[in-house]
Amino acid sequence: MLDMGEAFKATEECVIALEAMKDIKAEYMNTVYTTLGSIVIAIGWILTSLESRNFIAKHERIRSIMLAAILFFCIFHFKNLLQIAERARNLNLALDKLCHNIPFVLSDIYVIKDWWPWASITFNGVMFLGLLSMILTIKKEKE
Repeated sequence: MLDMGEAFKATEECVIALEAMKDIKAEYMNTVYTTLGSIVIAIGWILTSLESRNFIAKHERIRSIMLAAILFFCIFHFKNLLQIAERARNLNLALDKLCHNIPFVLSDIYVIKDWWPWASITFNGVMFLGLLSMILTIKKEKE
């Protein structure tokens, strides 16, 4: 049986764990939506700027660097999402072991479901492919 000091410590640890889960979920959501917004802005820039398309078309080295940077950013983004989800999963397992008295509904608010990273990778992956395709197909336009 736990004495009052141990019971309070477990409760404090549970609160800290819940706060950490909340922070990890916020980090995950921020990562997904910030990346999506960045891709949309880049696509919009290419679609609306004849000057940028001409510049990219004229400078093969710049195009190659852009393609490499986008590919690196894509891979980094996917790896980051998987790492965040793994941290969340590990913390959730620790919370389950440490805090038996927390209602599932409370802890479930901050859980990153196992399928979320794969859904995010799929959706943002399609957006990355669209951006890469646009850059690859740019041809110099007449002004």
